[in-house]
Amino acid sequence: MDLQLIGYWLFELSTYSWVTDPDTWLMILKVAFGLGMVIFVHELGHFGVAKLCGVQCDKFYLGFDIAGWKLCKFKWGETEYGIGILPLGGYVKMLGQEDNPAKLKEEVERAKAAAEAQKTQDGKQSDEELVDIEAAEHALYDPRSYLAQSVPKRMAIISAGVIMNIIFAFICAVGAFYMGVTQTACTVGQVQPGGPAWEAGLRPDDKIVSIAGKRAYSFRDLLTGITLGDNDEGLSVEILRPEKDGEKTEKITIVVHPELDGGLFPTIGVASSYTTTLTSRLKGDKSPTIPGSAAAKASTPFKPGDKIIKIGDVEIESYGDIRRCLSEQINQPISVTILRRTSSPGKELTEPEDNTLPNAEKLTIQVAPQPMRRVGLEMTMSPVLAVKSGSPAAKTGMKAGDVLTKIDGKPVGDPLTLAARLRKNPAKTIAIEVDRNGETVPLSITPGPIETYGEPIRPGGAVGVTAMGFAYDILNIVNSVSEGSSAQKQGLKPGDKILEAVISLPDDETLKELGYEGMVDKSAAEEPIEFSNEQPNWAYFFYRVMQTLPPQSKLILTLSGESDDTRKVTLDIAENKDWFNLDRGFLLEPDTIVRKAESFGDAVTLGAIETYESATKVFVFLQKLAGGQISARALGGPVAIAKTAGHAASKGTAELFLFLTLLSANLAVINFLPIPVLDGGHMVFLAWEGIRGKPANENVQLLLSYIGLILILSLMIFVLGLDFGLISRQ
Repeated sequence: MDLQLIGYWLFELSTYSWVTDPDTWLMILKVAFGLGMVIFVHELGHFGVAKLCGVQCDKFYLGFDIAGWKLCKFKWGETEYGIGILPLGGYVKMLGQEDNPAKLKEEVERAKAAAEAQKTQDGKQSDEELVDIEAAEHALYDPRSYLAQSVPKRMAIISAGVIMNIIFAFICAVGAFYMGVTQTACTVGQVQPGGPAWEAGLRPDDKIVSIAGKRAYSFRDLLTGITLGDNDEGLSVEILRPEKDGEKTEKITIVVHPELDGGLFPTIGVASSYTTTLTSRLKGDKSPTIPGSAAAKASTPFKPGDKIIKIGDVEIESYGDIRRCLSEQINQPISVTILRRTSSPGKELTEPEDNTLPNAEKLTIQVAPQPMRRVGLEMTMSPVLAVKSGSPAAKTGMKAGDVLTKIDGKPVGDPLTLAARLRKNPAKTIAIEVDRNGETVPLSITPGPIETYGEPIRPGGAVGVTAMGFAYDILNIVNSVSEGSSAQKQGLKPGDKILEAVISLPDDETLKELGYEGMVDKSAAEEPIEFSNEQPNWAYFFYRVMQTLPPQSKLILTLSGESDDTRKVTLDIAENKDWFNLDRGFLLEPDTIVRKAESFGDAVTLGAIETYESATKVFVFLQKLAGGQISARALGGPVAIAKTAGHAASKGTAELFLFLTLLSANLAVINFLPIPVLDGGHMVFLAWEGIRGKPANENVQLLLSYIGLILILSLMIFVLGLDFGLISRQ
């Protein structure tokens, strides 16, 4: 759930490179083993307690042997063990186990009656009929049958799977914290303009220490608190904010009102932070920069592990410092001073207090400005979406819904370049005219300091003039077309509406020459990106996709014009020499923390807390799902679980263990919900039988079992549809 903000979509494994990568195969084996263990321990619980109760177990399977299809099997004693062809669970088949015991009794009586009738007609019974009756009676009346056991014993057998999942979750959590879990730090890296966090005043470098009164150790804790919190009343967020001298912090408490805003779950509009060190996660000898970017073109190449300590004359302490310096010097060359590990003699070493790089040299590298990439389109600006409380815009009376018409007596111009144009005149009072319900309202605004940034951080996100404190959207409607641009040559006109965009990447040989080999997933990059009135994604697409594309890429747009007929055009992407990108192509390490127990006893305590929280979160999640706070499209099936497990495994064994804690605890709770055909449904029937002294009415059991089965199958079809993209998550 963490956001990678600098070309995050671009830097993935190539579609087929994993086939020859031993590390990837090891990760796949870890995931398969981990997910298999979650299923195995659940079925082992049923199997073990059944054996202790003297019940005959005919089968123990991981996966389902649909139509007899299986990967392997063997028999040991009276039980057949195997792996079924369908890897969606597992089962233990016990003698006499039947979802509706009354139906089994009914079948025995029916078979007896049929046999007697046949015997009357021809004086004998067939061997086949005798076998069927004997097998049915054996299952029903044999003392080793599941049905022959007392209600408490059957309850123990049914509940054992859930109990084993809780125990397994606890063991995984203890192991994870004993080894040390690396998690994304709960520090704000960027803030979405116009979002709840932006309106509440959160800034980059703010460290969130609690949400709704609960301690937040990692960014995952923040996301969970937002998703499952009481959002109607707003969430109390406690932060530590560095003061300007960098030596002290102040503790601030603010109230944030999360929004669903057409998404899958509530958000407040923040992204996680990064360190000041260039990433070492790219394979081979690849530069920790976006190929073709200003940082990649520097005369002295940057190397993995380089630590940025100064930009110009400004000391760099945090990711926020980097972003502020890049923003203030956006159209100028910058001098980037780095610390680089070295063992060469005679080189300048780091300062004694810097223990992170005991042997390092200082280098200063010149980096040119990064031109923006454009296709010659000026899009339409929406009315003001939000005005930040206490901002210069708010103090002069700007309101949400205002339509900007003039700036210093001139037309507003391209809304994407508005912040850049206003930035050229810091501290100057700017005359702005807005249309408010048909009335022209003059405003005079003096921009304040740049404390955050105006680019969107999520699909559908707005842009903002943060120095003034207002945000707006970029609609998918063309307002004007630049002279001589590719868009003009293709016949685009004002009023054209963009419906869809597809990226056309260069061929593999060109990508290799440009330095993108193994770094681009072409199938993912060329997926269509949709635009609509409800979700005008142009700003996000422009900043987060178009600016990270390999050179020579093209943009294929689907348009509708005045006649509503759709057409496709292919546009060249060109650099704009007068407008520059804040991001110069540095790829930084994510800001992380390591949660490691100080002792085994501490690991047990942390493991118990994690297991309890993982189990109880399911109930809150289901409550929020039923109440509409979380969209059903946020659910994930087997494919989503495998992908998430793979992501966790790629970070390390401890991180995989922590994910298995969550998964196993979730499986335990969901299995124990009072839904017929699940373990919880069986427990309800057994409790009823224990109270009344006899099983529930067979017709009632049958009806409820069918309802439960339909619910489970419908849910499975729905989540598989989401997993495979057959059902949109939008």
